[in-house]
Amino acid sequence: MRVTSFFAVGHVVWVGTAILMFQVTHRQQRPCPAAGEGRVRLSEDSVAYLPVRAPLAKLLKLCPQAIETPVVSVDLHRHAGLRFVLGAVTAHAVQQRPELDLSEPPSYWLVEGHGWELPSGVTSGTTWSELQSQYGEAYGSTELGALLVAFCRFPWLMIILDVQAQVVGSPEVSHDLSRVPSDAGIRVVEIGAGPRLSTGYLCGRQ
Repeated sequence: MRVTSFFAVGHVVWVGTAILMFQVTHRQQRPCPAAGEGRVRLSEDSVAYLPVRAPLAKLLKLCPQAIETPVVSVDLHRHAGLRFVLGAVTAHAVQQRPELDLSEPPSYWLVEGHGWELPSGVTSGTTWSELQSQYGEAYGSTELGALLVAFCRFPWLMIILDVQAQVVGSPEVSHDLSRVPSDAGIRVVEIGAGPRLSTGYLCGRQ
């Protein structure tokens, strides 16, 4: 399936309608064995000790407690996924296909909950004003019904802010995020597992 987002219209990308996805089922699940009690570190390469681009079979070996949890996009496409419980953090390794292929890596990860930490000390308690101060130049869009924000410094990362899309206004891709409330929190973190996209045309670089 070809999925496009405001990052690069016309390309197969890792974000697509991910922010508007939701879990089909909520089942009781044991945490991963190496979850620990500290913060879950998120980076371009890993979610805690789980490699972002590893095949799902390897991820299951690292955390046999992961369970299959399909997600459904806003346009009712079913995507396959594995859900990992890492302390107070839930991480979804999602493939843009209807059935899991354990030999392939995720297309992207969705991370929610409390107790995670991104580079530069950004956590689930960081506000929009603090986030912008730490990460610098950003652009956003509300075309998928929620406020999606990306940062030129971290092209692998997308942040979904906990703010109503209509508060921000225009659905077009924009660097003008002045209407975002300074105290808006972070709802979901999305980490791309596919090829890194070129954002030069959005970040003042060719």
